[in-house]
Amino acid sequence: MSWSNEVSPVAGAVIVVGTGTGLEIDGVGVLLAFATAATYSLYLTGAYLWIRRTAALTSAMWISAGASIGLFVYANVVGHWEVPSGAAEWGPLVGMGLASAGAFFFLMEALARIGAVRTAIVSAMEPLAAAVLGFVFLDESVTFGVAVGGALILAGAVLASLARTPTPQEQQVP
Repeated sequence: MSWSNEVSPVAGAVIVVGTGTGLEIDGVGVLLAFATAATYSLYLTGAYLWIRRTAALTSAMWISAGASIGLFVYANVVGHWEVPSGAAEWGPLVGMGLASAGAFFFLMEALARIGAVRTAIVSAMEPLAAAVLGFVFLDESVTFGVAVGGALILAGAVLASLARTPTPQEQQVP
């Protein structure tokens, strides 16, 4: 990976954070952000090893079930467990469950088809999708700094993907 491939996403992240309102950089927050990146990397690597032995749909089902059980236990421990009542509460809950299960399925399928490294790189599109959906459905503003920083982050992800040579066990992506 060349120097420019590494600078682009870091510069993009700095621009996104630096041009935001109410900027307050906290050392613990930065540490937690790095811990998140490391945890996600471990998650993708472990999932890739698992998906090689299991179908993507089966893996997605187990991940969704595990997340549901974890949230159920947490809700009971903190005393915030309530059964939804009516379509106004069940509809969004079922919708979020289906969207989460779909996301897990597509992630597992991507891992099986293009490997952990390329899946992680392509996953850099997630913030862009969230920004677009926030703009369209939540009337959130997209500032010039967010647009420029986001473009740099995506450019870095694309450059990293193009610059990386695949390992023998990965499929060749045209």
